[in-house]
Parts: sequence; C-alpha cells; structure tokens
Amino acid sequence: MKKYGGFVFTLLTIFLIGCQPKSLPSILTIDGEHIVFKVSHQTTKAEMDSFTRELLAKNIVLDLSGTTYLKEGTLQQLKFAVMLADGTIGTKSADLVGLQYRYYGFEYNPKSTIRFRAGSFE
Repeated sequence: MKKYGGFVFTLLTIFLIGCQPKSLPSILTIDGEHIVFKVSHQTTKAEMDSFTRELLAKNIVLDLSGTTYLKEGTLQQLKFAVMLADGTIGTKSADLVGLQYRYYGFEYNPKSTIRFRAGSFE
C-alpha cells in the first residue's frame, strides 16, 4: 500500500494544480478598426467601465446589464450585449467558473473573412 501512496499523492497534486484559475489579464486592443475585447475573472468593474467608455468613443455600445461583481470588485457573472456602428449585435454570458479558465468577449475586424465574433476565447 505504501508504494502506491506516493503515486496517488503525485496524481492528486497534479489534479489540484490543474484546477487553479488561469492568469487572464483583461484585454482591450483597438488597432484602427480591428478591436479585441477579452475579460476574465480578474477583470474589475473599473476596467469594465473604462472599456465601455473607450468602445463608445468608437461608436460601439457595450451593455453590461446583468453583469455582477464580487466584493473585491472583480467579475462574478458576465452578461453583455455589444452593438457595432453598422448594427451588428452580439451577446454572451459566463459564470465565475467559466471566467476562471477562458476569456469572454468579442473581436471585430472588418478586413477578416470572419468580421465579428462574440464568445469565449483561448
């Protein structure tokens, strides 16, 4: 039994390390008309407010109705709708568990074959 104890401990350790939330800093990149917006469990209300203002300056409306934050000010539940200047609309929602392991947001690039997508990102 002792010879399996080390093996079980190693497997358990690997499993627990793999369950830790990823480091996913918030991203808002505006390069001409190419816009990338990605948020995660690390995103704060202050960042979301700032991103909303920056996007509005580009005629992009980001509606965060239904989004909630933890006491620390980071995202707990994400619910957003985005409307681009050309009328394109995208929506997405995610809970805290999803936000800990993936980015959620949208990408708009009028020069790409896929101009717009909203959802989860690596």
